[in-house]
Amino acid sequence: MRRTLAVDCHLTFLRPSAYAAEPVPFQLVLAAPAGSRIANLAFAHLDLHLNDGRPPVRVSHREDAPTSTSVGHVGSAQERGARLRWSEGETRVLTGTVSVDRELELTVRRRACSCTSLAS
Repeated sequence: MRRTLAVDCHLTFLRPSAYAAEPVPFQLVLAAPAGSRIANLAFAHLDLHLNDGRPPVRVSHREDAPTSTSVGHVGSAQERGARLRWSEGETRVLTGTVSVDRELELTVRRRACSCTSLAS
């Protein structure tokens, strides 16, 4: 059975602006919402939908990944893995770089990122 749960998602860029096609470092902090019971769930993947029209950025669950994980350059075809299991009050930090092809303020479309759980 496929279920979708919400995770708080906060995106921060480490530079306030950049030219088109210039890689900008970012930090994405994921936290379990207050009152959630996700401690026993491992998510199969996390899809991040940015507001610039690109396909969702997929990060797959890797049990052996550390709390903070580099996902490389967003926009490349590489596979991305991170530990997508945590308890209320814990956070996961994903870092990497991103670039855009035109001037815009890049954001995650929603403050909550959807994840598909492995558990039912």
